[in-house]
Amino acid sequence: MVQIIKWKGSISAGDLYELIQLDTHVILKCDVMVINEHQLNAIPMHSNHIFVDYTVHNKYINFYHCFGNKEICSNEVVQPYLCASCIYNSNLLKSQLKDIDITFKQPIDVMLYILSQTDTIATDGHIVFNFNSYAEPDRRLLIQLAKYVSGYSWQQYMQYYRVMIARQPFNESPYTLLIDKFNKNVKLPSLLYRALYQWSFRRKIAPYQHLLTEVRHTVNEYIVFMGFDYEFRGNSKYLAETISRDARFKHYKIYFVCDAPPTPLINLNIEVIAVKDAKAIIENAGVVVLESFPPDDFYTNGTVINLWHGTPIKQLFLDSREPEQNASIFLYRLRKYNKLRRTDYFITDTTDANHLFASAFNIQTENIIAAGYPRVHYLKSLIRQDNLENLRDEVYKKYQLDKHKQLLLYLPTWKSYDYESVDFSSLLHYEVIAKPHPESKQSVNGIVSDLPTEDLLAICDAVITDYSSVVFDALAINKRCYMLMDDYDQYMATRGVYDDVIETLSPMIYTSRKDLLKAIESGIHYKTNHFVNVTHSNQSIHDLILQSLNNRTSH
Repeated sequence: MVQIIKWKGSISAGDLYELIQLDTHVILKCDVMVINEHQLNAIPMHSNHIFVDYTVHNKYINFYHCFGNKEICSNEVVQPYLCASCIYNSNLLKSQLKDIDITFKQPIDVMLYILSQTDTIATDGHIVFNFNSYAEPDRRLLIQLAKYVSGYSWQQYMQYYRVMIARQPFNESPYTLLIDKFNKNVKLPSLLYRALYQWSFRRKIAPYQHLLTEVRHTVNEYIVFMGFDYEFRGNSKYLAETISRDARFKHYKIYFVCDAPPTPLINLNIEVIAVKDAKAIIENAGVVVLESFPPDDFYTNGTVINLWHGTPIKQLFLDSREPEQNASIFLYRLRKYNKLRRTDYFITDTTDANHLFASAFNIQTENIIAAGYPRVHYLKSLIRQDNLENLRDEVYKKYQLDKHKQLLLYLPTWKSYDYESVDFSSLLHYEVIAKPHPESKQSVNGIVSDLPTEDLLAICDAVITDYSSVVFDALAINKRCYMLMDDYDQYMATRGVYDDVIETLSPMIYTSRKDLLKAIESGIHYKTNHFVNVTHSNQSIHDLILQSLNNRTSH
């Protein structure tokens, strides 16, 4: 339960104490704050106060890289552009407010006081709040706090708001501003420091500023596909193919950004362009179709449609702590979040998954469209074709497989740690083909195929994976599916999973390799309709692209 206290003006610590209910969590809501409810609902409550992430004017420009940690030193929260982005544990807050003689002018003053009294604070990376402005703290309170706070972040904050404290040591990091390198040796007057901090801050994020605001102007009647890793595969491939056959698009120029021009595009109404030559075309295209996050140098003025690349089992972005990424990739959250802001429409495979993307990417539900993934539509059409048996024969012949044995398709996902492949030698009635994740460096047992995953899915008898969303593709065409999760604790520590998705898949999850192989040999088969695609064509995505082109080019 979260109690929301609406801030109505200056309030004493005692009066605030009386307003707070026990055994809850508390948000102090001011007029310049908007609460993102679906982000708030995604947060597990904590016995400590929780510092959550936020935007200002719907823009993310925070320097925080602490959200990969469950708890941090309270000093790590303090920076000049700090907003009152805290969910308080009510019992702890009451104990800290009891019997103190302070009047708080606004919520930021409460947060600063609490930070000064607290050694550690919990974190959660969901973007719970959007503020319409930064809050200027009460200078009289800062003067009181300056007597006992320490650490360079506090010096930086106090100096920015015209309060001087003793010089504090600091260690340089990729986030250190030029002004602070100078200020380390020459302690500047507050007004000069403030002006130079603002200049230095803007300079630091300038390379990513275009992700925050785009200049809108007339766009061309182009459709540009940017495939996953600039390859001709997956959702982008199968949507581009059906678009090229739709007569309504015959007068539109269609491009596919791809460094290795694939043969199938030669006979389609699609022009392949290399990544190095695509910048101007992408910038002026009426519609740009993505399948993942765009690169940092992504500029576009058209409608951006993201097909994504699977219904997630593993937690994504804001739902996942991603400790390695937050710690080691400079401005990881700023860059990734602001790229997502340039998405106009987000395509999912089923409405069951919409809430996952809403919490992971802070996307409004009206921008999420469960139109179905093009690769799943292709799969469904493929298994209905008369020549499917011919495709199966070709694969068996290519890899010299025994036609009297069933085909097991092994599709392990990418992991950030070493992982031992499954030994299939005890499966006497199966041939095994493996198709590891394109970015995986680990070796796998079985014949490693370079054929399209969709073709292999269509002809196989059973699928084994771990945390890959490909399981939902297989379930959509009624394949027997098995999932090995004998490293569940380790995977949870590095990434995390969605509990409701895991619960849906639980009958086909195995934590023992012996039990897994036994189940495959016996032919055990579990089915589920939850999170599984129910659409059959790309028609609604075609309509969306056509509508977007007409809207953009008519302005």
